[in-house]
Amino acid sequence: MKYPAQDQNIQDSVTLAATTTSASVEIRGSVVSRVTDTLLDLISPFTNSIGWVGDQLSYARREAAIRAASRAQEQLKREGITSGKVPPKILLPWLEGASQETDQSDNLTDAWAGLFVRSVKSPDTVVISYIETLRKLGRKEAELLKFFATDTAPSYSLKFYHRDADGIFLDSNPLLPRLINRLEKTLHSKNAKDIEETFDKIGFQGMCQIIFYTSDLTGTQATPFFKENEHEISNLEHLGLISIRSRALPTSHGAVEIVWFEITKYAFDMVWACLRTLTGDTKTSRPKTKATGNKA
Repeated sequence: MKYPAQDQNIQDSVTLAATTTSASVEIRGSVVSRVTDTLLDLISPFTNSIGWVGDQLSYARREAAIRAASRAQEQLKREGITSGKVPPKILLPWLEGASQETDQSDNLTDAWAGLFVRSVKSPDTVVISYIETLRKLGRKEAELLKFFATDTAPSYSLKFYHRDADGIFLDSNPLLPRLINRLEKTLHSKNAKDIEETFDKIGFQGMCQIIFYTSDLTGTQATPFFKENEHEISNLEHLGLISIRSRALPTSHGAVEIVWFEITKYAFDMVWACLRTLTGDTKTSRPKTKATGNKA
């Protein structure tokens, strides 16, 4: 069964093809500039077929899906894309997931829109796993991931395969002595507040953040960053989007043990997929993004 979008221009078309086992959406011609209206027509019969009729949240969920689709349309238009096809195995979970963002979070709506555009541009099945993961993220978690993942160009993903060579806290890192010297000066002051602020501000462009530290002067302490984001950090670790690491740094005041998290390659790739970008491609330009938070 097919549900063609109503359009006066016979050369333009947006069509949802649905069977008992599959569905797909195909966009052709300048109609992509009006995809908000046409997807509204498409979503209604399609969602009916998967049991959204009678759902008490059906109106809000439809509005959420249309909001994400509208932003996807704007992105497609900016990139001059006038045709494409989203595979059935991506379209179904995308509609289901995008429709659940009823709190109107800009970051999450943009992420869903980006995944739709990515699916039109490159309909690889890895997007399905991104969709499933994105459904488990809250607004704050999405903001944290975007903040850390967009610190560098998408081509950085290649370095995840030999990351120890560039590890932030490895002895081979030329910046490590500067960090230790900074810690020396802070520990020498013996001011607990200054020490806490120093560790809390150690957020690097290596996509990591200190969450605990232990020294003879302070004992074991959690950073304010961890206290503020404890539950988000726990969920991100559970989903495999960050990993927790630790090491001891030698100082004249004794060894200082630090515990930090850093994002995984999967998280890095997922964030850039939500920005419509393939990672690992040295020719890929870095989209302009707005990040929140402090880094030192």
